[in-house]
Order: sequence, then C-alpha cells, then structure tokens
Amino acid sequence: MVQDTASALFGVDGLRVIEAEAEADGSITVWVVADHPGAAACPECGTVSGAVHENVLTRPRDLRRGLDEVSVRWLKRRWKCQAPACGRMTFTESLPAVPPRCRLTTRLRQLAGAEVAERGCTVAEAARWQRMSWPVAHQAFAGRADRVLAAPMGWWRSWGSMSTAADGPLADR
Repeated sequence: MVQDTASALFGVDGLRVIEAEAEADGSITVWVVADHPGAAACPECGTVSGAVHENVLTRPRDLRRGLDEVSVRWLKRRWKCQAPACGRMTFTESLPAVPPRCRLTTRLRQLAGAEVAERGCTVAEAARWQRMSWPVAHQAFAGRADRVLAAPMGWWRSWGSMSTAADGPLADR
C-alpha cells in the first residue's frame, strides 16, 4: 500500500491524513479518514458494505508529539450492512489501531503499559501523564505483564535462592 508522506509520518495503519493544522498553542490537529478495505466490513457477518448510512466525527486520543498534544479527528463512515441474514443494521469503520468504541488508540494504551513495565512508573503516574483513567492504564500494564508471565521461565529464574547454596545448581561448577 502506497502512503502519502503525512500518513506515513502519522503512522497509524489504515488511516490516511487529509489535513493537518498547527494550532496557536503548539498542538496539532490531524484530520484522517479510513483507507483500509477491511474498515467497511460488517463486524458481525464480515460482508463488505458499499452503502454509506451517514458520516460521523470521532476524536480518538493518540500519542503526543514531544510535549505537544495531537488531536485526531477521524471522519468515519457509518455503513449499512447489506447482508439480508445479518442482524446488524449499521456499523462504523474500525481498525486494529482504533478498535470499535475505543476513545484511545492502541499505541497510546501500549505506551501506558510500557511506562509502567519498562520505566518503572506507577500506574497512577502513567495514567496522569497520558491523560487516561487509572483503570485503563492498569489494564494496559496488566495486558503487558500477562504476556511476560505466560512465557516459560528461563533456567536462571528457576534457581532462586538455591543458586548460592553449596549443594545447589552451581555447586558442580
């Protein structure tokens, strides 16, 4: 998929930048539209729709640019599901980077989880800095921690305090 320079710099797969405005306070407003064929697929039956029901404006929060805020304005389309057997009448575009009914981008959630897991910030500090609620920041950290804890333990972790005992695993070395 070929992207224009602004969309490549913005870096959200499936969103195309149509305009960017520098505000007087240093923040940037980025106007985007979906540019992914799967965004028009019904989440219930998978049928790709071609009938627009209406246009809606959403404002998912995203990463900052340095210390400056980046305000995202996504001009979404609400589609009509055209499959007769589908119970869903309409749906809005969604992408993995901005799931349905989410007000934060996936990468902003990942950053909050990484701040706690990698930098050692408290959950409250990460939530405050990223302007999100404590439960959302905690959920991001827990998701990251769950992946680490689910991985098999390495041999160095299984030694524990026995590694220094005379009859422990290092005694033979």
